Amino acid sequence: MIDAIRSAAKVLTMHSKQAGISVIIPTLWAPGGSYVLKLIRKLSRHNQIGEIILIDNNPSAAPAIPEDLPKLRYLPQRQNLYVNPSWNLGVTKAQHPLICLCNDDILPTAKLFKLACRTLGRNSKQPIGLIGVDKTCFEKKSKKAKPRICNVKERRYAYGCLMLMRKASFQPIPEWLKIYSGDTWLFREQIKQGRYNLAIAGLFIGQRSGQHSLSSSQPEFSPLKRADDANFAILREHGMHESPPLFNAEVLETLRQIQAELRGLRLLQEQLLSIQQVPPAA
Repeated sequence: MIDAIRSAAKVLTMHSKQAGISVIIPTLWAPGGSYVLKLIRKLSRHNQIGEIILIDNNPSAAPAIPEDLPKLRYLPQRQNLYVNPSWNLGVTKAQHPLICLCNDDILPTAKLFKLACRTLGRNSKQPIGLIGVDKTCFEKKSKKAKPRICNVKERRYAYGCLMLMRKASFQPIPEWLKIYSGDTWLFREQIKQGRYNLAIAGLFIGQRSGQHSLSSSQPEFSPLKRADDANFAILREHGMHESPPLFNAEVLETLRQIQAELRGLRLLQEQLLSIQQVPPAA
């Protein structure tokens, strides 16, 4: 009897891995600990999701991680890997055939994952690359709209907030693209591999404060943004897959130092503002 139960459990586990999605979420906890945990709990309730890989790039800001989240795999990092390398890491850790690269400031519904799974499942032999989201998903009018999937030839605004694909189709993002252009690189790489990309439209997705890129819009990330933009331009122009000769480890280290200095200046500014707001003693 015990052997039969173990055998059944093994079959269920194998089936779960075959049908499930590995959701990969890099975070700096910018939306707030309670919001990110709300997202994780929401995802945990979706049957299509087999695991949630949370890559914590700022453990000092992390709240207490609840123990009642069996689908959660918590991966704290010693230093900020940035979003693109975090995606690469998450995919290597993923245990399911479908992967989802998800922002930490949105609340996708179960209907979205059902639609994506149905599309990828029914078209298992079709060369589908990415399934991203259309900007209409973040408009309130989508609450009453009929969801649809459309073919897209260019990555549009909000597409990279949530992207699903087969793990076997994933191509690692070049290591010198840290924060920006990773979604565009993945989009174009799928086309180069002979696949076509889709977008889910008209399906409402909740979003914190109605804005994207809470972390990457901070001033200390500006030098990395300029570097990513420059490197992606080189990739686009020359189709390079090796490290660009104009951009090496020394430049990266210099940019990290500038980033740290900008972060320190911002903290100093906040301290000065707080001192100015303290009323004088009576």
